[in-house]
Amino acid sequence: MARHEATIQLPETVVEDPALARTLFNDVRLGWVWLAVRLYVGWQALEAGWAKLQSPEWMSGGTALRAHWERVVEANPAPGSGSNWYRHVLGYLLDTGGYTWAAKVIAIGETFVAIALLLGLMTGVAATLYCLASINVLIVGAGPVDPLLPALAVVLVLAWKTAGWIGLDRWLLPVLGTPWRPGLIRRRARGRASDREPVGEIPR
Repeated sequence: MARHEATIQLPETVVEDPALARTLFNDVRLGWVWLAVRLYVGWQALEAGWAKLQSPEWMSGGTALRAHWERVVEANPAPGSGSNWYRHVLGYLLDTGGYTWAAKVIAIGETFVAIALLLGLMTGVAATLYCLASINVLIVGAGPVDPLLPALAVVLVLAWKTAGWIGLDRWLLPVLGTPWRPGLIRRRARGRASDREPVGEIPR
């Protein structure tokens, strides 16, 4: 007797990426392209971070950051700009001396982000942090920002799966996994948990 299986037509809720986007962001053969972008953005970030690490105005007292914050707090915002909350936060940090430790955090963090980009280490996370730092620099007015650099960092975020293929991510991502695909660590943990379950019991 022939077996007939009913085919259930599911609603299409997933929009597929265009072929060009799949090639750019998912094909590891373009790892050389992302390597060049990573090295360019990472080197620029390393130069900026290293300059801050060598500057007493950033690492001893944070006077450079204090000057930037004071300029933002004293500026008159445009009506309806919605930046008052940011000025209040900076004003509180100025009153409490937050610039003394924030300057060190910014200098060290920028350097670590640059190193991560150069090594291809958690490239998507590093590029995201670089974008956020660039936006903060624009808001605070801490210096000129080449608009090309944050734009390239956004592209690295989009290509996070393959941007670090020629780098440490090639081995790190399979170990850590992703939210939708467990990595080696989670698979081994699940395997050990299943081995400890008594035979015949329903796993909880």
